[in-house]
Amino acid sequence: MDGREVALTRQDVRGLRTLIELGEGLHDARDILLHGWGVLLGPQELRYPMAVLRTRLGEPWWIVRAGDRYGLRPPAPPPSGKLPS
Repeated sequence: MDGREVALTRQDVRGLRTLIELGEGLHDARDILLHGWGVLLGPQELRYPMAVLRTRLGEPWWIVRAGDRYGLRPPAPPPSGKLPS
């Protein structure tokens, strides 16, 4: 991330990879769980792992959450307009 190493767990990588594979737009949590983990669970099961991933990336605005739907925001300058130094 911006030239720095970020330690991710297998779960983090799977979540990020799944969002990338699903492509643009917001995706239902159940679709993400089914595509990424091969299980059909309730959408609440994805809230914590996605919150942790957002924190670890250090750029929580990269992963969008709208209710029980998630998606990736394309890399761009932070919402503040300030670029990291």
